[in-house]
Amino acid sequence: FAGLVNMETPPGVPDVHAQSDAFLNAYRSEQTITSTVTTWFVANGVCLAIILFFTQNITLSLFVMVTICFIFLCLLGLLFAVFTIPFGPVEAIGVSIFIGLSANYSLHVVHAYHRSPYSDRKHKIQYAVFITGSPIASSAISTIGGCAFLLACRTWLF
Repeated sequence: FAGLVNMETPPGVPDVHAQSDAFLNAYRSEQTITSTVTTWFVANGVCLAIILFFTQNITLSLFVMVTICFIFLCLLGLLFAVFTIPFGPVEAIGVSIFIGLSANYSLHVVHAYHRSPYSDRKHKIQYAVFITGSPIASSAISTIGGCAFLLACRTWLF
């Protein structure tokens, strides 16, 4: 609209500029979502490369990535559908941290499964759960304990 008005103004009249907090808020929201999605794709690509490097098995690597994607979709469904929280910078950071923590657990289970000395699936799963079960449970407990105090926090950026 402003460009059209500026084309029709007589010479010597300054250009019209549309300014509003609504435009700035829309721009911030768009940039937050765009940068979050871009970062998510880059992080998933790097994560897939790292998982593929350690496991050297494309099937297991894709299983981990599918697991991470499902965790991401469940988290977004919980945030948007259940809690109806608007997506902002704090939520973008929180989602990134949550996905990072969950990728760690999936990778360790798949790595233990892949390095299992057994050849049949049942024993490989039992071995992976036995080897990684208590360390992952301990890690989950320490992560929950370390983040529990954040449940009472409110963050106001703007």
